[in-house]
Amino acid sequence: MAEMGGKRTLAGAVNDPAATMLRVGLALVPSHLKAHPQAGTKTAKNSEDVMHAIAASRPAFELYPDEFPLLVRFRDINNPATAEKVDPADLASSFGPGTRLRRVVVAVTDDDVTVSIERRFAWWENYLDRRLSGTSRVTENMLDPNLSAHFLAGSFSTEYDR
Repeated sequence: MAEMGGKRTLAGAVNDPAATMLRVGLALVPSHLKAHPQAGTKTAKNSEDVMHAIAASRPAFELYPDEFPLLVRFRDINNPATAEKVDPADLASSFGPGTRLRRVVVAVTDDDVTVSIERRFAWWENYLDRRLSGTSRVTENMLDPNLSAHFLAGSFSTEYDR
């Protein structure tokens, strides 16, 4: 999550909150490190060994554009139904002239979260059992063009299941 000034926030999202930690730990980090090896980072064969290797080496690296998460902003920070996709190559169209994305960095750490998602999005805890559009978390209407109909509160946090 990045503060963009004036109560504007840029959030990186994955569609399945239960898979967020798995996506980062078992997919994104290993695939990035395989394509772009770092000194001191061990490789592993199974998922448990992958997670231990990542925790032990604590890699940090810049993502390439094809590795970026879906970037989202809320037109109204107090209304989760106002979620809309942001083009990482054109942040100015969403946040104003001169705004650009220079890099996205992933760092594996066990540091405490400095600003919890609950504090940034006051509505967050009210959406733990439903989609940001207010619809059921159990079913998803894949034809709904509203982006918020496809996200759950946990779509924006790797801390969701802790």
